Amino acid sequence: MQRINLDRNNITDNVPGELFLLPILQELSLSYNQLVGELPPDISSASKLEVLRLDHNSLQGRIASELGQATSLTTLDLGSNMIIYEIPTEMYQLTRLKSLILENNSFLTGRIPTEFGRFTDLELFSISNTMIRARIPSEYAALTKLTDLQMANTLVGGDIPPGFGNLEDLLNVDLADSRFRQTIPTILGNFKNLSTFFLSTLCRFSFLLTPRMP
Repeated sequence: MQRINLDRNNITDNVPGELFLLPILQELSLSYNQLVGELPPDISSASKLEVLRLDHNSLQGRIASELGQATSLTTLDLGSNMIIYEIPTEMYQLTRLKSLILENNSFLTGRIPTEFGRFTDLELFSISNTMIRARIPSEYAALTKLTDLQMANTLVGGDIPPGFGNLEDLLNVDLADSRFRQTIPTILGNFKNLSTFFLSTLCRFSFLLTPRMP
C-alpha cells in the first residue's frame, strides 16, 4: 500500500505506529480527525514516506526525534495541534522538504532553526501562531524556491535580512503581529511576483502589495 487517506473520519485514537512499518508507504493523510498523543517512534521506519499530513488533530507533546529519519519527506503538515517544546534538531535532516507547516501550535517554542536554511527545495514554510522566537536567520536567503512564508503571531522579529531580496519567487509573506520593525523593507522592490506582504505589530501597521507589471 502506497497511499492512505483517512481525513475527516472522526478517528479518536493515537496515530497507529504500524502504518509506518508499511514498506512502500509514500503518503499518509489523517487530517481533521481527533488523534491524540505523540507521533510514534515507528516513524523512523518510514523510509519511503514522502507526504505526511496530521494537521487539525489533538496531537500533544514533543515532535518525535525519530521523524528526522524519514528523510524522503517532501510534505510535512503538523499544523493545528497541541504540540509543545522545541523543534527537535533531528528534523534538520529533512532536506527534501518542499512544504513544512507547523502553524497553530500555540506552545511550540524555541529559536527559529538556522538549519532550515539547508532546505533549498522549500516552497511553503509556516510557523504562524506559535511561540517560536528570534530573528529570521540570514541562512534563509538560500531558500530561493520559497513562494509562501508565514510567520504571523510569533515571537520572531527584528529586521528582515537583506539577503531575502534574492527570494524572487515569493508570492505571499505574512509577518503580521510578530516583532518585526514597522518600516517598509527596501528589498520589496526585488520581489517580481509578490502578491501579498503583511507586516504589522501590536500597533496594527500593515500593507498589501499587488504584483508588479512586466
